[in-house]
Amino acid sequence: MNKLQKMAMINLGLAATGLLLQIVHSFIPKGTVPRLVLSTLVLIITLVLLVPYFHRRKLAKQGRQQYDEHDRAIHKTALLVGLMSMFMVVCLATLITFISLGPGSSVRIGTLFDIFLLGAMNLFVTESLTIIIKYGWADTGEQL
Repeated sequence: MNKLQKMAMINLGLAATGLLLQIVHSFIPKGTVPRLVLSTLVLIITLVLLVPYFHRRKLAKQGRQQYDEHDRAIHKTALLVGLMSMFMVVCLATLITFISLGPGSSVRIGTLFDIFLLGAMNLFVTESLTIIIKYGWADTGEQL
């Protein structure tokens, strides 16, 4: 297992925890202290997950030996899959909010931030899973 796979495993653990916390956050009544604490934790996890992303980009720009064309293709595919899943989650969450509130209703600004955090956590989970799966299949010789 190379350094990039280890980073993906750590990202997957953090992002899955953040996604679970964000889902639990949506079921807690508005205006309570646990909801604020969960929202703060998810925001911190999101910021922590940005650090390895920029570190990976730095590795790619330097052209290190451990980051070749194969790794670049895997990470490009993973980012594309992650962005597509984020787009679907944000659209679905927006549609569910619209249907549940109805036309002509107003939405709290916090709801939009919750939708953003849900999409971001989904991006990180999907990207990390795709990286792990693609490396796993590449090692066994199977095609995706």
